[in-house]
Amino acid sequence: MPLLLQVPGEAARPLGPGAEPSGDGPAWWIEARAAVGVPKAEQLAGAFAARPTMLLGSRVWPPDALGTVGAACPVDVSGVTAVPAPAAAQQAVDMLTDEAAIVLHNRPVVPMTSWLSEVLRATVESERSLQIVTPPPLPPLPARMLLQSTPSRWVVQDERCGYYDGLNGAVLRWQYGAFSLALDENGETPVADAFTEVRRTGERQLIVSFCTLRRPEAVVLGGALEAAWQGHCRSRPVNW
Repeated sequence: MPLLLQVPGEAARPLGPGAEPSGDGPAWWIEARAAVGVPKAEQLAGAFAARPTMLLGSRVWPPDALGTVGAACPVDVSGVTAVPAPAAAQQAVDMLTDEAAIVLHNRPVVPMTSWLSEVLRATVESERSLQIVTPPPLPPLPARMLLQSTPSRWVVQDERCGYYDGLNGAVLRWQYGAFSLALDENGETPVADAFTEVRRTGERQLIVSFCTLRRPEAVVLGGALEAAWQGHCRSRPVNW
């Protein structure tokens, strides 16, 4: 589904520098995702993403995405069949084992989107754990809180140790169909050096938490947050 981006810099926050749309004003973001386990899926996603570029003058990110060159050239899918969908095998799952559903994300920030929430629901119902593999940055607060409340794991890929847990820094290794704790000769799990490193960027993040007590029939979704925002910022929220 298209997502309206009204806040300046919103595209660069999850996708990285250079992802800002050209021109002024709001922009629509349409995301296409291809599971790595399906042959030619990435080319199909690239061709789909390139189609609006040709028709509407938009742009594809990243610019060198596979399948985008040639403005939505047809992709030969002869002999390709859809992968069967057992429990928890949503379209966004890259690898499914008896123990876990693995989702690969190569972006600085992974928001808690509706499709990721659906994957989490399906994996819990199938008695699996959801394991999201990303580059070093940590998940934002909503995704982090949801992962902490379920049998899930945020896996960070690191050049030095391989993989570690993004929430506690424990070094991980692939075994028995899932990322699990790596034990040393003393039977203990070391903490990745990358997890303890602090890189000062000059940026700050403000997290405000509050609780409201209202009669059920008087509750408007987001009303309390809007009132708190107006009280602190003297303006209404720009976007949700």
